[in-house]
Amino acid sequence: NHPDHRATGNIVLDAIFPAVGNPRSYRELLSEGFPPYRVHELYLFSTENHNTYVDVSETIDLKIKGLQCHVTQFGQGTEMLERLRHWAAETAKEAKEKKGLDMQYAEAFRRIKLYVPKQQEQ
Repeated sequence: NHPDHRATGNIVLDAIFPAVGNPRSYRELLSEGFPPYRVHELYLFSTENHNTYVDVSETIDLKIKGLQCHVTQFGQGTEMLERLRHWAAETAKEAKEKKGLDMQYAEAFRRIKLYVPKQQEQ
């Protein structure tokens, strides 16, 4: 748990409701062609209470390549990055056991369905 990650999560939650669906919250976006949007689902990563698995088999190499750019986080070695590949493979096995999903690599999330009331247009 990194403080910057938690802060980012709180900012995202604040943006999701009520601001994102309110046409008065971000008027400059309306003029740029971005209408209000209602978020229907939220995915939380790195939680023990995960209930959804996402197949990352086609993107695992790209993820690892991107993480290699974070030398200050992972160093020059590949041990941690290969551990991420192993974790994704283990998560895929868990997805097969718990949900019957067949994936080579997976990530687990806590999926929360949101009820966002429809805003009246004004």
